[in-house]
Amino acid sequence: INYWTSVGGTTEIWNKDLTPNPAVETITKYFSPESITGNIKDELDNKMVNVAITLGTRHTVTDKNGIYAIPYLTYQNILTAQKEGFDSAQVLVSGRHNIDIVLEKTNRTLIYRIRLFLHQLFRY
Repeated sequence: INYWTSVGGTTEIWNKDLTPNPAVETITKYFSPESITGNIKDELDNKMVNVAITLGTRHTVTDKNGIYAIPYLTYQNILTAQKEGFDSAQVLVSGRHNIDIVLEKTNRTLIYRIRLFLHQLFRY
């Protein structure tokens, strides 16, 4: 059942002069949401595959290049990235359309910490 009527009723979305009511903007955003994209990498700059991305009730995963795209509505403002073996990350969207995230390994072995140190040392 459609709650909204185009014209002629208490839920009309167009005024008599054919200008839109405020509901038009809300309906348009819902059916044509904006999108956030980004890259997910680990601390060693490795692309991360199958990272779970959540924004409100929407979910997606990163592709083989660590890239994700997820639609959002303006009231959804916390993006979460999760992968087993890594600390989850929560990021405030704040109107941004590109959000890159670096996930940190949960349990860092001595060898991993040495690799991370060398990576940071020779990164630049």
